[in-house]
Amino acid sequence: MDILGIILVCAIIASTLAGLAVGLVKGFTRVATWGGEFLLSAVMTMLVGLIAKSAGVSAGVGGITVIVCAILFVIAFLGLSNLLTNLFEKSLERRADNLRTPGATGVFNRLFGGFTVAAKGLVLSSAIVLFVLTALDLSRVSAIYPPLDEILAGTIFTWLKPSIFDFFIVAMIFMAIREGYTSGISSAVWGIIVCAMIVGAGFGAYNVVYQTTLFNGAAESLAAHLSEPLASVEGMLSGMQMGMIDVAKWIITAGVFLVFLVAVILIAVFVPRILNIARRGKTFYVIDGILGATVVLLLVLAILLFVGNTLWQFADMEFMSCFNTYFGGSTVGIYFYTNNVIAELGGGFVIAPLRQFFV
Repeated sequence: MDILGIILVCAIIASTLAGLAVGLVKGFTRVATWGGEFLLSAVMTMLVGLIAKSAGVSAGVGGITVIVCAILFVIAFLGLSNLLTNLFEKSLERRADNLRTPGATGVFNRLFGGFTVAAKGLVLSSAIVLFVLTALDLSRVSAIYPPLDEILAGTIFTWLKPSIFDFFIVAMIFMAIREGYTSGISSAVWGIIVCAMIVGAGFGAYNVVYQTTLFNGAAESLAAHLSEPLASVEGMLSGMQMGMIDVAKWIITAGVFLVFLVAVILIAVFVPRILNIARRGKTFYVIDGILGATVVLLLVLAILLFVGNTLWQFADMEFMSCFNTYFGGSTVGIYFYTNNVIAELGGGFVIAPLRQFFV
């Protein structure tokens, strides 16, 4: 390993140790716990994938098993983390009320905090390093800068290479469940409604100005005022089959749209406050979160399977040779690419006509 590889490894170790120190000081109840949750979910999912691969089960069965287990592991570790946080908080509060030292509870609180923040430091630093190295590998930059070959062909990167996309896929599933539950389906639906209202504001402004006589007088007056300053472009407007009255109406339409947009913004700001109040109710929060996590997760899985199925149809081409090497020892990513679950179950699609552009 050359000096650059040593620096990268040392940076990852330093980030992990820094996280450990911070976690030990703060404790589990005072830190974001996603690092440990993700790392445990990813390792367990990859272990299930390894077992399924070793058992020689069909790609469809193996893929569904891995995906379902990934979802279950994420939910289990998120729930366990939340449970531990509540237990530690209540125990520490009781001991504080009785004027007693934190004792064993405090020790375990700090140990769990050290692990989860260390995991966060490891995940973040490793993700940055591996993303950069993978991008350099796939872009064949090493051909321009040969010293990179030592790292890309080194023992550590070669060992991690089959797991890079495994971690990526589990990360997408993890974020879909976590963020979908936190935001809830109400936020997603409301975002769609806001976009629809903006489009509706533009449509409404156009119709109010062009389909009614409400602004005819204003348009004629504005056109008269514009005729002199815009006289130089009047010939061009005639060629576009537009008159000064049309320019005036477009300006008025823009003004009306801005007025409607202000109303949309006010509604867009006000309604989320009501949703937040509603989400304070435990039942509503849980139902809203579960629906949100389900919708986002299904969307993410559909995108991953679609992209994997698309890329696999170019797998035999030379420009994909480097990308293919990431899936030789993969235990999760293969079910999205090499042995795409949807394709294996007969639901894949063919994009052969597009191949002609790459031949």
